[in-house]
Amino acid sequence: MCNILTFKVLEENPVACRSYATGIYFFIMMYTGSNILPVSRLLHLTHLKQNTYTAQQGVSIWQRSVLGPLLPEAMVAYIENHGVEKFSEIFLGEFDTPEAIWSGGMRRYLIERIALHLCDFSPRLLSNTRALYEYCAIPAVKYENLENELFCNIYYLRNLTDETR
Repeated sequence: MCNILTFKVLEENPVACRSYATGIYFFIMMYTGSNILPVSRLLHLTHLKQNTYTAQQGVSIWQRSVLGPLLPEAMVAYIENHGVEKFSEIFLGEFDTPEAIWSGGMRRYLIERIALHLCDFSPRLLSNTRALYEYCAIPAVKYENLENELFCNIYYLRNLTDETR
């Protein structure tokens, strides 16, 4: 219900372009449940509309998206190219395809990196549920299993050229 309300508030709100400053992307990406569809809808609606330092024209979707520092380039492209339902499937599953390499381990790693980034704020929030988050950009999350992967346009080339699969 909360995700639906948040979606409705951000859908037509002129200040939605600054929602990143609330830390909303950090907090919703830490969600460990399986009902990810409402979260995916919110991400899809807002991730390219944020007034961040990366929101420039003429650069890749990954660089323009507020999700760029959090997710691999393929995952940002996936939500745009395939929609929220398919993104939700990928985000919850284990995939090694030309368009997406993602696993439960990568999701856990993302949550760990965000938790580390928020480690100063989390205790304050526990002691005061009305504590205000002061936005601080997160360093880009580097996924070890993607280090040797070559991603071009919307494909991981190793998987695209794999003739045995």
